[in-house]
Amino acid sequence: MTFDYCIKDSYSYEKIEKTSFECPFTKDVYDSLVHSFPQVYGKKFTNGKCVRLDKCAEIEGKSVLTISSIQFFDFLLTNFLYLNYHKVISVVTGEVKAQIEHFYQSVTRDVGSFSFERIIAKKQLSNLFAISCIISDGERYLITKRNGSVGISNNFYSTTATGIIDDEDFMTEDPVLSCCQREIAEEIGYGIPITDMKFRHIVCGDDKIQPIALIDAKVDNILRVVDCIKSNNSFLAESSDYALYSKDDIRKLLANNNALLTSAGRTHLEIAIR
Repeated sequence: MTFDYCIKDSYSYEKIEKTSFECPFTKDVYDSLVHSFPQVYGKKFTNGKCVRLDKCAEIEGKSVLTISSIQFFDFLLTNFLYLNYHKVISVVTGEVKAQIEHFYQSVTRDVGSFSFERIIAKKQLSNLFAISCIISDGERYLITKRNGSVGISNNFYSTTATGIIDDEDFMTEDPVLSCCQREIAEEIGYGIPITDMKFRHIVCGDDKIQPIALIDAKVDNILRVVDCIKSNNSFLAESSDYALYSKDDIRKLLANNNALLTSAGRTHLEIAIR
């Protein structure tokens, strides 16, 4: 299940210098949790600069997205911690446990009335902005599978490319499409002009309630994209497999109860085959 926001054909960004994110933890607890990442998540992460979605609004028929700069650890300690709450709470004690419980309760107290707008308005969530992109020629869709070492959504089926909007994307005219173009180049080894991309929705899954931008990229010959994957050594850094799916193949994948899919990935595939 996802909470969705439909992007107007005309949209723009408002970049603010000071983020509206408010860290729910004291500095000591924040640092303690950071040091626990290898134990809790089984992986070391890098605390790079990322982008937060602070607000979405419709102004004179245009979607206006307000964004700001945050750190990746802000995501691990809020949205991702929310997803892994029961796992994390079982290995912490004292003040750390107390602050985590307070954070979790503050997010879940109105879970029954969640909406996209309510989630984005929560200042104690990082709302780290990420992208999901599907490359298609109109008949076939390039679907990938994540490997077991990525740390987030290990071994899940995925869209063609996913990624986090970073500080370099933030400085561009269109951070969402810039991220999509960059991730496709890095993961697939293929260059797609921004003019061949369509920014359709933003969704928040009901698991880690993180805003994900859904982008469709159209190509004339998808076999050329596959050829790039075959010669791109970087593909295996985050993915273990790929395949071309028809709409019927995607329907079968969505109906497979054993196929691991994120909420955002599932919604993107559902929208793509409508």
